[in-house]
Amino acid sequence: MRLFYLSSKNAITGNSSNFEVPLTSTLSVPEGGRFRIDQLRLGVAFMLVNENNRNLYFLEGFSLRVAHLEIGQYTSESLAATLAFVMNAAVGILGRVTCQYSLVSGSTVLTYTPPASDSSLSFSLLNDVELQQNWATTVVPGVNLRNPKSFTTVLGGHTNVLSGSNSVLTFRFISMQPYDVLYLCSKRLGSTSIQGPRGSSDTLMQIVINQPFGGVQEAAMPLDIWISCEQLTCHRLDFQIQDAGGNVVDMSLGGQVSFVLIIDDGKT
Repeated sequence: MRLFYLSSKNAITGNSSNFEVPLTSTLSVPEGGRFRIDQLRLGVAFMLVNENNRNLYFLEGFSLRVAHLEIGQYTSESLAATLAFVMNAAVGILGRVTCQYSLVSGSTVLTYTPPASDSSLSFSLLNDVELQQNWATTVVPGVNLRNPKSFTTVLGGHTNVLSGSNSVLTFRFISMQPYDVLYLCSKRLGSTSIQGPRGSSDTLMQIVINQPFGGVQEAAMPLDIWISCEQLTCHRLDFQIQDAGGNVVDMSLGGQVSFVLIIDDGKT
């Protein structure tokens, strides 16, 4: 049995969400070895808007419009103001967008008013699946619609009703925490006995995020759960913190990750 107390603070390359740590001696694990992760601590310091979700796509009539959010952390009030600002700045938009957050109900209401010249224009937001299925071959400068990196997932479910000629979208709750689940991954420790959220075998464990921004999330594998390990010989180990889409998360605000890696190689 071997124990490794690992932290992104001791990384020799990379950053807090994608790093390599050195080993003081060669790690050799025979076929049939196994491992588990315990005592994981993760600083919750993720930007609401990051490189992987900063694009906002919407249909105005039958025309696709694209808005770009500034990377950073937001409050509910500042997000509502920013949504209206960037959508009104989208290339080609004909109507006008307003957006307000209610402290009483906790909801965010986005209203699209079509131009007087065409009051019948419809309005709707597009999610990644709709974009990939129906717009993947469309050429839009600055974005790849096969990998749209849309903010719609963060906005979540909403209603879209007509009020006169206006489209009124109501978001009952928009979490200011961009992730509910993250994954600790490793290319070297990956195993064919693992199937991650995208069918990948590099996922080591799931981290459910229930702490607020600025908190510390703790996680561990269930008791007595071990993962079969492939034959391995190495002098360093790599780790990544990824979202469900396989994107390495942005922890540049200062969060760190630490955990215990326990390897059972059949030796005492």
